[in-house]
Amino acid sequence: MRACIAIIDSTRARICEYDERNAAGHELHEIFDMLNPGRRHIAEVFEDTESGERIGGGNSAGVGTHQQATDDHRQQFVNTRDEKFAREVVAQIDRIVREGAFPHLVLIASPHMLGEIRKHAAVLERDGLKLDEYDRDLGGMNDAQVHDHLAHAGIVAPRRRIAAAR
Repeated sequence: MRACIAIIDSTRARICEYDERNAAGHELHEIFDMLNPGRRHIAEVFEDTESGERIGGGNSAGVGTHQQATDDHRQQFVNTRDEKFAREVVAQIDRIVREGAFPHLVLIASPHMLGEIRKHAAVLERDGLKLDEYDRDLGGMNDAQVHDHLAHAGIVAPRRRIAAAR
């Protein structure tokens, strides 16, 4: 089996090639890495990461000041950046799948990002391409861990172990 496997979360997308004909330990390997710059520095964009009411330090009489909550659209800002990243990721996946003539595509993403990806995934639905989705956040795993996880789920064959030297 040969497949393109995309591992996506809100900060990063890793696109890997899986080919069970490759040498043991190299069946799954990364071919493209993409960072979401819009999500990497959210804390720098907003001075305070919490929306809502603010209690001030007080005035000279020792009485605290109280400010009303404001709708600062932080979540909308994050969602817009996630949607843009999803659109860019789908474009890259489509390019890689077409250039590599992959017969199988596996999209692995957290539920939120999988929803964002689906908004743009119509371009990936075509004859000759098997499309599978797996709603898990595997972004923090290395290639070997991802391979083991997918094998346990029955998506790919188990990893062949490299024989130890004697």
